[in-house]
Amino acid sequence: MRKLLYILPFAALLLSCAKEMTHPAGNDFTLVAAMPSASTKTVLGPKDGGAYPVLWSVGDRITVNGVQSLPLSVLEAGGRTAVFHFPESLKPPYHVRYGTTVPSVQQYCEGNIRSGYAPMEAVSSAATFTLSHQSCIVALPLSGDKTLAGISLSALDGTPVASGGTVQLTMPAGGVGIASGKTFHLVLRPAALPKGLKMEICTTDGQRMILTAFAGETLVAGKVYEFPTCTFTANAEPVTVIDSYNELKEFSTRVTAGEKYQEVRLTADIAVDGSWRPLEGFTGDFDGGGHTVSGLTRAFANELRGCIRNLTAEGNISITGKNDIVGDESVFWAGILANRIYSGGTVINCTTRGSIRYTQWGKTAEVGALCGYAPRGTVLNCVNEASVTVIGDGSAEIFAGGLFGRIYASSDAITVTSCRNYGAITVRGTVKEASIGGIVGNMDAKHTSLLQDNFNAGEITLEAASTIKGVLNIGGIAGYSLNDFSGCRNEGVIHQGASTTLIQNVGGIGGNIVTSLVQGCANAGKILLDGSSAGVVRCGGIIGFAGGDSSVSGITISGCTYSGEITADIASHSTIYAKPITGLYSIMSHTETDCTYSEGKITIR
Repeated sequence: MRKLLYILPFAALLLSCAKEMTHPAGNDFTLVAAMPSASTKTVLGPKDGGAYPVLWSVGDRITVNGVQSLPLSVLEAGGRTAVFHFPESLKPPYHVRYGTTVPSVQQYCEGNIRSGYAPMEAVSSAATFTLSHQSCIVALPLSGDKTLAGISLSALDGTPVASGGTVQLTMPAGGVGIASGKTFHLVLRPAALPKGLKMEICTTDGQRMILTAFAGETLVAGKVYEFPTCTFTANAEPVTVIDSYNELKEFSTRVTAGEKYQEVRLTADIAVDGSWRPLEGFTGDFDGGGHTVSGLTRAFANELRGCIRNLTAEGNISITGKNDIVGDESVFWAGILANRIYSGGTVINCTTRGSIRYTQWGKTAEVGALCGYAPRGTVLNCVNEASVTVIGDGSAEIFAGGLFGRIYASSDAITVTSCRNYGAITVRGTVKEASIGGIVGNMDAKHTSLLQDNFNAGEITLEAASTIKGVLNIGGIAGYSLNDFSGCRNEGVIHQGASTTLIQNVGGIGGNIVTSLVQGCANAGKILLDGSSAGVVRCGGIIGFAGGDSSVSGITISGCTYSGEITADIASHSTIYAKPITGLYSIMSHTETDCTYSEGKITIR
């Protein structure tokens, strides 16, 4: 599909004090925002040549140095200039923002965008600002004998193009008729699009038209990308639309019974109750549309073989026995979004909230807020805000993580990219052995997978009254891993207060790793080791212990930064290895290049 580009030129913002300007309010601080001949801002003006002027709107506000202006009431020069008033004086440097993020849900505005959808910002010590765009616009001229119910826009590779991942353009009640032709505008983040954009147009009678464009392109901020004028022509099967709990329950029952659904869309927030039974074996594409399923006391899905995207799963799950969970006879896994992601499973732009609490009962426990166990699949741009608690009985291993308990793949690769954890992870009781991480507890995926650009801010705690009977691995990103790390960052606190007389491997990024490359990772979090007794302690600002096997005889750690603190308060008979990057190596070849740790601290007492 051909594309036409129209530049949205930038605007200059001129600062002036009250002495230089008059206003009925008196001597308040004012900021003059000027829109020159080609302007930039909140709503589109009529296209002039090759450019769309974007004009100020009545009611607009800007934020400077964290202080919000009063609503704009007067426009000058046809909306190209405005004077904003502030409740207090401001000093340079001026940090100017209009809007914050590109909203995932946008309301239709005839021939235009609504005020506040297109964020801009500037930083300057001078009195004149030039705002830079933080968004671009896709314009779709459309006609036909139909009434539109909505338009969605997404990247085919899952790249987030709005705050919630995708853009949903909602229509007023009754829809919008296109018989006389309408142009629909959607605001999105600038993005590189290796596979392009997918635009899905839905009508009030259930028909769909799918358009794809811009494969291999990079959409640049400050431009309008126009589709050629087209006529609505249905070219896709209808989507299964779910907007109530009864419909969601019926859908789950049918899927569990073996029915196949190609595409499913949630169109409302849904609260479930104790009668909810997880999806079983879903293989289609479930688009949450930025909505939330709340009230979960069991996982949203048991075994996921399809795709779930743009969904928030919220609940408080407590597991105390076999009847509370699904698993095989030796291992049990648990999550809020899914208990297990299996062959072909994909999770994109999903969030988990609430809590999951797991009491071990004689079996290996694999517990993560997003998913307990993932032997295959792809996970992109997911966030956990739920707490994870595991209570051990000393019978078997514990794998616990903010997003995943365990990731395993004997041959197929699994990638976990751009995910974030903010939830606390707590382990207590008697623990046989444990691997615990901010993103994943144990990632034994045979060197075929990757942890890339992931972030942890959740606190990891082994409580003081606990006893560790075997090896303990703890990492800000992964407790134990056979996979490369790239661009990961930890800011969470790791507190190991449990008693153990064996080996513990603790690292700001990875606790115990067997891999060949760790690059561009950073740890600014604190590590506190104050168990009442301890065996061999291997602790590093980035990696606790780096080992090898038949396929890994050397490791390179490059471009990593340690700026946190390690404080070890342990028994005098303990053996401790504590270093800024890696506590201990046990492989033939190891190299640390371009690593920075001058701001990191290590205290042994």
